[in-house]
Amino acid sequence: MRNAANIIINHIVDLPIFCLYDLDGKKHGSSDGTKKKTRRRILKARHSSKYFGSDIGVVIMSMLIGHVPFETGIIGANEHESHYIFPMMYRNDSVIDPDIISTDTAGANNVNDFFYYLVGKLHAPCYRSIPRKAKSLCGFKPLSQYRDFLIQPSNPVNTKLIKTKWPMLLPILASMLKHEVTHENIVKTLSAHEYKSDIKDALWELNRILKSIHILKYIDDPSYRRNIRTALNRGEAYHQLLEKIQAVGGGDFRGMSEIEVEIWNECTRLIALIIIYYNMHLLSRLYEIALAKNDQDAINYLRHISPVATQHININGLYEFSEAITNVDVDSIIALMSKALKDAMKSKAA
Repeated sequence: MRNAANIIINHIVDLPIFCLYDLDGKKHGSSDGTKKKTRRRILKARHSSKYFGSDIGVVIMSMLIGHVPFETGIIGANEHESHYIFPMMYRNDSVIDPDIISTDTAGANNVNDFFYYLVGKLHAPCYRSIPRKAKSLCGFKPLSQYRDFLIQPSNPVNTKLIKTKWPMLLPILASMLKHEVTHENIVKTLSAHEYKSDIKDALWELNRILKSIHILKYIDDPSYRRNIRTALNRGEAYHQLLEKIQAVGGGDFRGMSEIEVEIWNECTRLIALIIIYYNMHLLSRLYEIALAKNDQDAINYLRHISPVATQHININGLYEFSEAITNVDVDSIIALMSKALKDAMKSKAA
């Protein structure tokens, strides 16, 4: 199923409109989880009164770039999402190569920023309370030199600890990059407050530097904030698409075992990718027409049309399958959509 999904992703990436969804020229994506009930009791299924009432369920983790879910997985409802953000990104075997991955507060911890930095990526979480997070900023200079600043660090970076423990950190980081360890377990251990270690503290110091840079940029750069929110909204829109697809089968995950639930999740992603490809193929045709006419207004308008829209797709309908295969008349659809786009542009101009 994952190989089939990657084939569709490869074709989506080749569509002309795919790059139109870049944010400030970057492949800025998001990673988030959505809760889902299961019909059967499996190992990962857990109780969560907030989301499942008296029932049990799991969490579907999805990582997206430009509306495209290039990685997915199932975790327990009692697991912390931040332990799986880096492993998901690192095991990605699709052609999509993210520059920035944004998460909500549940995806943030005290090590993810550095692990992303280690592989040349940026982890850009969206926090619930930036003023509260700003109180945890750090700086390299003595705190007295920041007295005249509007935003001041709360404590200096412990560079001595970093330099002392760096030789002991290197084997851990090398093991992470060489896939010699289970990433989830390492992230879980090193981000735990209960685990006491000078090596962990040194890693947290390195992570605080990157987290401080991110928070300061988040405060200072409106475009950066907007891109983070846009990336997260795309993830939410994709989860809404999953809900519509899963509702056809009753809404709950089927499957008697872990692997069956994983297959059910991958099947759902495959159907979603087919819908996304269909939408992006049509939008790409409109984009090419607008590009040939150098119609920047139409291009900007197309940039904000979501390829996960399903108003035109009858997901809950009755389907009849026959041996006779008929092709979709894309040219007729494009003609109608071109007229609708032209009318929308006229209304916008008026």
